[in-house]
Amino acid sequence: MKKSLNLIALALLAAAPVFADSTKHLASPQEGDIVPSRALPEPAAAQAQAAVTPHAAGAATTPIAAGWKLDHDSKMDIKIKPFVAKSVDYSKHVNATELAAGTNLVVSTPNAVVRINPAPDTQDGTGAIEPEFVRLKDKHGRVFHGSEGMDKAVSDEQIRTAKVDVFAPGTSMFRLKKELGAGEVTMTVDALTADPGKKYVVNVHEKDSPYVLQLNTDRDAYVSGDTVTLSAHMRAGQHALPIQEISGVLTAPTGKTIPLSFDHGRASVSVEAEPSTDLSSGLWRADVTVVSHDGKLAVRRDASTAFAVAWPSARLSGTVDVTGDAKQITANVKVETAAAGRYEVRGMLFGTDKDGTAKPIAVAHAGAWLEPGEGQLGLSFQRDAVQASGLVAPFSVMDLRLIRQDRLMLLQRQQLGFDVELP
Repeated sequence: MKKSLNLIALALLAAAPVFADSTKHLASPQEGDIVPSRALPEPAAAQAQAAVTPHAAGAATTPIAAGWKLDHDSKMDIKIKPFVAKSVDYSKHVNATELAAGTNLVVSTPNAVVRINPAPDTQDGTGAIEPEFVRLKDKHGRVFHGSEGMDKAVSDEQIRTAKVDVFAPGTSMFRLKKELGAGEVTMTVDALTADPGKKYVVNVHEKDSPYVLQLNTDRDAYVSGDTVTLSAHMRAGQHALPIQEISGVLTAPTGKTIPLSFDHGRASVSVEAEPSTDLSSGLWRADVTVVSHDGKLAVRRDASTAFAVAWPSARLSGTVDVTGDAKQITANVKVETAAAGRYEVRGMLFGTDKDGTAKPIAVAHAGAWLEPGEGQLGLSFQRDAVQASGLVAPFSVMDLRLIRQDRLMLLQRQQLGFDVELP
C-alpha cells in the first residue's frame, strides 16, 4: 500500500509543471506611458494636512489580493488613447452696459441656441435677461424684436417653475430663427435695469454645426514635473480649418492659472503638484478659445479638458520576481516608496493565440500599506485560467499600474509590463 502511494505521489510530481523562479525587468516605456523618474517624499505641508498614518488615512494595513479570469475572445485595447474634447459652442463675458449697447455674436450655423446668465460671482438672484427685451440684428441689417427673431424662448421664471436646476440662477435662453442665417448677429438688451457693471456670460451653442473644435492632452494623467502637451484642431466635417486665433489658460486645483502659448495649435507646459494642498484633490483644467474662418464665415469655439497630476510618492523599481507552483504564478513587483501609504499594483496576463495575436487571460490586483523603502506587491494568476484559455507562449503582463489608493492617484502606468515564462 505504501509503495502504491509513493508511486502516485511521484506520478503527480511528474505531471506538475516545473517552474523555475526568475527575475524579470520591466519593458521600455511606450508613448503615452506614465513613468516617474524618481520617488519623492511628500512635502511637509501635505503630510500635515492629510495626517498620513494608516488609521487617519482610512487605509487598512492588511494586504489584499484579488484576480479573475477574462474572456480571451474579448477585445482588450491597452493602448493609451487620450480623451478628445469636442465643442460646438463658445461663451463670451460681457457686462450690462455692453448688453445695452449691443454685443456681437459669431454664428456659423442657423438655429443656434443662445443662453444668457449672470456670471458666477454676480449671481445674487437679480438681473435675469428676459427674452422679450432682446433685440437682434442680422448681417443684412434686419432688426428682430423679442420673439420675432426667436424660434423658441425660455425665461428664467419658466426654468425655475419647471425646477430645472442644471442651469445657473438667472438663466434664460432662446433659439435663433433660421431666417437670421449664419454670420454676425448683434444682440441688444432693451430696458435692462441691472447695475451697469453686472457681469454676464453669453453662450452660443450650435448643435447641428459641422464646425467642431477638438482639444486633447497627450495623456489623461501625469506626475508632478511632467510636461503636458495640448493640441487643438478645428474641423469642418472631415476637413481641417486653419486656426487664425487661439488662446488658453491652465487652472490648477488651487485656482492658480497659467497662460498657454500655442504654436500651430499646440502648447506645452510643465505641471507641478501644489505641495501646500491635499495632494489627492482636484483636477487640472485647460480652457481654450479658437477662431477659424471657412471662406468669409467666422467660426468661434471654446473647449475644455481636464487631467490629473499626481505626486510621485512611489514608483516601480523596474524588476519583478516571478515564482510559481502547480496552482498559480505570482509576480512580485518591486516598489520604491518615498512616502508611507496604501499602494496597489494591477496588471493583466496575456497569452498568444495560433495567429500570433496577444489575448487576455486574467487580471490581478494587490494592495498593501507600504512604508518608505523597497517593498513589493504580488500579482497572482491561477494556472487553471491559463490552461482554460488555450493560449500559448509568449506570455506577458500588460497594462501594469501603480496606484496610491489612499490618495486616489495613478502614479505609474505601462502598456507593456514584463514577460512571463510558463512551463
